[in-house]
Parts: sequence; structure tokens; C-alpha cells
Amino acid sequence: MPDWKEMYLHLMRETERAVRILTEAQQHCEELYLDAPVPRLIVLSPEAAPCDADVPLTGDAPLAGDAAPEAELPALPPEDA
Repeated sequence: MPDWKEMYLHLMRETERAVRILTEAQQHCEELYLDAPVPRLIVLSPEAAPCDADVPLTGDAPLAGDAAPEAELPALPPEDA
């Protein structure tokens, strides 16, 4: 018959170890991020930005991820129904 108590204790010890490893890795990455030098940002005007002939710089150009409008969704029933 399996020793359920030993199996449980082993699982809990290894789970705690895994959580500790993940927590330490996350903290290490956070420290790397905070210690990294701040990049120098340059704001470009639309005139200075590279231009594709297909993509207008002004106007009502669709944004990436914009989808064509579809049929409206049906109304949800009231919560008390």
C-alpha cells in the first residue's frame, strides 16, 4: 500500500521549491529591468518618418487590428431573468 503521507509531503516540498525558484527568477528579472539603462527616446515628426506609398500619414487610415464592422450582437437578457 502506498505511503500517502510521504507522497503528500514530497509533493508539497517540491511544490514549495518550484514556487521559490519561480519567485527568485521573477525577482532577478525585475532587478535586471530596473538596473538597465534608460534608452534615449527620439520623437520623430511624420515628415521625418519613413513612408510607404500605401499607408497615408494622415486622414482616416484604419489602424492595425481594426476589423470591418459586423452585424450587431444580440442584446443580453436581464440579470434577474
